[in-house]
Amino acid sequence: MQTGAPDAARPIFRRINEVMSDKYRLTDKFLLIASLLNTGAAEADAREFGTLKKVRDNLLHGQPTAHLPTEAVHHLLFKYISLHLDRIKG
Repeated sequence: MQTGAPDAARPIFRRINEVMSDKYRLTDKFLLIASLLNTGAAEADAREFGTLKKVRDNLLHGQPTAHLPTEAVHHLLFKYISLHLDRIKG
């Protein structure tokens, strides 16, 4: 059984490690964006983001998961892309 990342995925894992070494945590960055774009739901979305991030973190640390929450990730991503686009349209 292979324990490391597949060769094709290694660059993204290196990039994730670079991002995670930043002094501001990914969850903090998300909360800031959520509080600016969706004030009323920022806390609930931040909790959902934290739940999704735990799955991601477990995968990065080689822990298997029975379910990948791709639908929830897509929903949250598209929600914030739409909010951003609405904001820049004015």
